[in-house]
Amino acid sequence: MKLERKFILGLAVYILVLCGLIVTHIVNQRQIATPKASASASLSLLPETGKFPFGQSQTAQIMLDTGERAVVGVDASLTFDPSMIKIESVQPGSLFQGQIVFKNEVANNKILLSLGSFTPFTGTGVYGTITFRAIRGGKSVLIFNPSPESKIAQQGGGNILAEVKNSGYLLEVENSR
Repeated sequence: MKLERKFILGLAVYILVLCGLIVTHIVNQRQIATPKASASASLSLLPETGKFPFGQSQTAQIMLDTGERAVVGVDASLTFDPSMIKIESVQPGSLFQGQIVFKNEVANNKILLSLGSFTPFTGTGVYGTITFRAIRGGKSVLIFNPSPESKIAQQGGGNILAEVKNSGYLLEVENSR
């Protein structure tokens, strides 16, 4: 009788372990097969390109896409040709609640807009607006500087900037009269 109990108890434990392994395998297979949401965070400019009248003020929007991640800070760094365009202003957007402006400067042919918040932001929107004026006819570009100059900080730490779209933002300026 004791031998029979030990056998039944051992068989029950064996079946439970086997069932556990099967369930674990099924759960893992479902996790592998389930497509994950895009997690690519990016910076871009709108409009993507343009033909601008000589001497008139124009605007370009710096767009932020967090790729469905919660972000707490962004550094957008761009380079421009000061012989072609004059940066008149750089205005922060209002994506972050309780936003802190760490840097907003234009110097040595670079724009740096650095914003953050203790309240994370998730989504897509206008991070900032650049107002500029063409001071010479021809073609020029606004170029995002790659990481580490440009970065997107996720909640919990780490740079998640995957790409800078439209990094060769073309400004075609109509020649003066």
